[in-house]
Amino acid sequence: MYRNRLLFALSVLVALCIVQAVVAVWSSNVAREHMQRSQVANQLLSEFITLGADKQRLKVWLAQYLLTTDQATDERDRLLQQMQRSLIVLDELLARDQQLAVNQQDITDIREQVRILSILEVNVATLAQSLQQEPAANGNEAQTWTLLIETFDRLEGLDLRRLIAQAIERQRTRSEQAETAAVDAIARARLIVAGLALIGSLLACVFAYILLKGLYAPLSRLLEGTSALVAGNFKYRVAAIDDKEFRDLASSFNDMAATIDAANMREARHRQEIELEVAQRTAQLQHAMENLRQAEVRQKQFLADISHELRTPATSIQGEAEIALRGTDKQASEYQFSLRQIVAASKDLAKRIDELLMLIRDDQKLGQVTLTPMQAPELVQVLVDQAQSFATVSQRNIEVACDLADADACDVAVELDKLLQAWQIILDNAVKYSPPNSLIRVLIDVASEMNTTYVNVSVTDRGIGIKSDDIGRVTERNFRAQNARQARPDGLGIGLALAQTIVSQHQGRLRIESQVNQGTCVTLQLPTLRSSVDA
Repeated sequence: MYRNRLLFALSVLVALCIVQAVVAVWSSNVAREHMQRSQVANQLLSEFITLGADKQRLKVWLAQYLLTTDQATDERDRLLQQMQRSLIVLDELLARDQQLAVNQQDITDIREQVRILSILEVNVATLAQSLQQEPAANGNEAQTWTLLIETFDRLEGLDLRRLIAQAIERQRTRSEQAETAAVDAIARARLIVAGLALIGSLLACVFAYILLKGLYAPLSRLLEGTSALVAGNFKYRVAAIDDKEFRDLASSFNDMAATIDAANMREARHRQEIELEVAQRTAQLQHAMENLRQAEVRQKQFLADISHELRTPATSIQGEAEIALRGTDKQASEYQFSLRQIVAASKDLAKRIDELLMLIRDDQKLGQVTLTPMQAPELVQVLVDQAQSFATVSQRNIEVACDLADADACDVAVELDKLLQAWQIILDNAVKYSPPNSLIRVLIDVASEMNTTYVNVSVTDRGIGIKSDDIGRVTERNFRAQNARQARPDGLGIGLALAQTIVSQHQGRLRIESQVNQGTCVTLQLPTLRSSVDA
């Protein structure tokens, strides 16, 4: 008897749930379709408004273009691109809106919007072609303004402003209608679902009352068991019940309690294992972080010590040189040139040390540069003089070749002191890591890449070279390849890193090509300013 009553009650409730689910799905689909129509309508309205606004901004740009000396066309191109993008989006949205149409009025409105969109596409294309033909080139600005305004506002006798206004107003009306329909659909869906839920609740209460009248005692025992489980007493077992249905249920309940108890014990063991592993991993991570912090402290301390050790001899050289220049018991003409060179070198050394300290304290300070235009031939001459002077001082054979056929009309934006520092680093590396009697070649030329003209300064030596795996890392701070450390143990590994930073500040590039034991070619590329040529 219990089973039949229970089956009947469950059958009715399941049927009601299925009906409710079907109605809910149907209502949801209807509401979703209305929401999609509303979203598409709102997007169409927004795009029509945006298109009209961009067209008005383009008209304002044209007025400024014809009335002022500002000849920049970036704003024109940006507005034309935005208008073309709006036309594409409108075309896609109208196609989507046509798929979602539910009546003949929607189809009629959409066809009218498609017709207006076609007219606007022709107008934007014509307008773009007209504006890109230098509007004021014929010298008659009034006539040009009249023609362009006519292109803006009329096409084949049609008033485009009125068309856009009609499209916006029509789309605003459709958007409001779509939103209203979506709200009504959602309200109807809620009402239907609420009604079904109310009916289901009433039936559930009736069946519950009927069943509880005859099942109170066995259910009470089961409730006691569930209360025990909720309290965490997984050892609790329900006593035997006379009725077969509830006896099987009690047996299943006891099996469930035993399973939960076993699973709970396994979970406790697993949680302990995880906590132990997390503690170990945390300790390892803390140890690694501490090692990393100590390594960073040691690195900064190392650079600070090196800077301190270099400053002392540099100051001593400068002091001795100045004393020699002021001396009265010597013939100053015999030493004056050399002593001035020593003073200049010592000041430069002190400057480099300050920059090294700046690297330690704040990397961003190194990035402060002031670029000044400089004629390419003048810059090339400074670099050549620097290379020849370096060759004299280092007593090395440096061969300089220049190909400056296109350089006369070029300017380069540089901060000369910084650039010469990078140039000095490149030359110094070529001398340090090549045999004493080997030839070092310097090639300076002008070439174009990707619509950009560069002044290329290449230094090629026949030194120890760089492994292919290390080429990408030689511009990292404190990195030195193994063969470089063997050849010159006293290096710090910051030269090329500093040169790379300086070249990047000039919007340039530093290219390195090398083969082990065959030499290295370092190319410094500086972009030129083609203002005089383009004018």
